[in-house]
Amino acid sequence: MPSTGPHLLPEEPYFAHESEREVWNLLRAQLPPQAYLLASLKVEDPSRGPMEADLVVIWPGEGVAVIEVKGGNVTLTSSGQWQQNDRNERRYIDPFGQAKRAQYALHRWIQDKVELPAMRTAVLVVLPHSFAPVGYERIDEPRLNIIDRSDLPSAADKIKAALGARITGAQPPSEANAERLAESLRQGLLDPNDLAQMGHLVGDRHAQVEALVRNQEQLLENLRLLNRFEVRGAAGTGKTALALAQARRLSAQGKRVLFLCYTRLLARDLRKRTEKWPREERPAVVKTFHNLADEWHRQTPEKPDQAFWEYQSAALLKEAALAARAEDRFDAVVIDEAQDFGNEWWWAVKALLREPESGGIYAFGDDDQRIFNREGAQALGLVPICLTTNLRNTKPIASAAASMIANPPRLLDFDGAPVIFVDCPREEAVDRADGMTEVLFDDWEPRNIVLLTTGTRHPVEVEHLEADATGDLHERALWDEDTVYYATAMKFKGLERPAVVIAVNGFLPHARPAEVLYVALTRARDLCVICGDAAEIEAIVGPEVMATWQRRTVTE
Repeated sequence: MPSTGPHLLPEEPYFAHESEREVWNLLRAQLPPQAYLLASLKVEDPSRGPMEADLVVIWPGEGVAVIEVKGGNVTLTSSGQWQQNDRNERRYIDPFGQAKRAQYALHRWIQDKVELPAMRTAVLVVLPHSFAPVGYERIDEPRLNIIDRSDLPSAADKIKAALGARITGAQPPSEANAERLAESLRQGLLDPNDLAQMGHLVGDRHAQVEALVRNQEQLLENLRLLNRFEVRGAAGTGKTALALAQARRLSAQGKRVLFLCYTRLLARDLRKRTEKWPREERPAVVKTFHNLADEWHRQTPEKPDQAFWEYQSAALLKEAALAARAEDRFDAVVIDEAQDFGNEWWWAVKALLREPESGGIYAFGDDDQRIFNREGAQALGLVPICLTTNLRNTKPIASAAASMIANPPRLLDFDGAPVIFVDCPREEAVDRADGMTEVLFDDWEPRNIVLLTTGTRHPVEVEHLEADATGDLHERALWDEDTVYYATAMKFKGLERPAVVIAVNGFLPHARPAEVLYVALTRARDLCVICGDAAEIEAIVGPEVMATWQRRTVTE
């Protein structure tokens, strides 16, 4: 940051949307050194509760500007309503209304909390990616108070002009009063280290991730002439969402589609999601490979060994598929968690197609999540497609994960809390993880939290399985909005939650520790807490990565 720029509060802000960061960077380059630029400000209104402002400019000699930023394609409807559009969704917005509510709260704050004279204020709406309608003018929303894409090079001048146009008895703040106001507002600024504040941003971050994932679906249109390909990408690059979108596109074309994955919990989650789609867009079957195999060949022994799951079940499925009627087979197969499918499994997948040599096969996987030593889909020669950008995880989480793999994805500037580390002996990891989960309870909804173990199951999961050996009780708990979910990292593969607490309580004999920890870490979208032995974890992730983590105790 140049030394001639404005005072920045905070110096390293958190932004729920990248468009807010764009405008922040513009203003810090344009505002004079005596001005204050505040980001993500929350002001308490005694009658309405907390009001939020994307940006606030406190400009001595000019006034106080409350700024609402609206990214994406923003238009005005024929009825005079503002509308924000992306490829799959249109929603009505009230940007001036949002800014005015924050403005009123700020007026009350200035007079009641800081006990300063009323200050000249103005509200502005910034549309960094859109143009204001030609000839637009309203008494309550003047064009002067809109900064659109064409105005960005002179955004600070526009703010000054809007403040100067305010004909009120209130006066611009002096330098001393501007400093007093800025310091009083510091407590309302979003702090990524404040877990309570991070918990309140879950909805914004989810919407941001969803928008990015939807935009990525254009890739499938570009691949429409390929009937066999394999999409590879690190955790967080949007593979599962693309797999679902591909299954939906193919089903909408009238094809009978089979959607397969490896873990039961993911299959159940995918079924719940696809059941909400129109019937003509749903895949015909959504199952794990082994559940499908058992349903088709009906020869699973009462106590199957590992060899049965690895080889015999696939061979029996292939045999049953080849003998099945054409109407029972499929036009296309979409596979998520493809890295966990063994070589024999792929020949069974091919046999499930009505046209084994030309039917559609679409695989989505991540070799760095290959917890099991299986060969994957190489034998089928699928066309490889690479996803290169992490769309899901905040930068602290994504950076830690990137250090653990050979080909890390590009990271977006998703601010967030640092990875939190609680040092404890391996045998105490579960208890410490339980304690950190309780710390989150006050400000994070239970449905947004999952506690993962890297080794043996958590006692809550054990209790569920003892009550119902089928696993149905435990799996249904995933959608209980009033409780935290408990699972092993391997069982939760393919899923995500805003907040993940990891108990590094050892590793099962057949599992690879680095891959297990990588899977667990990348399940966290916004906040990750790791509890375990520092020496053991450092041997996996390296001292440089651990140096970026924030050490805390359970009581903090």
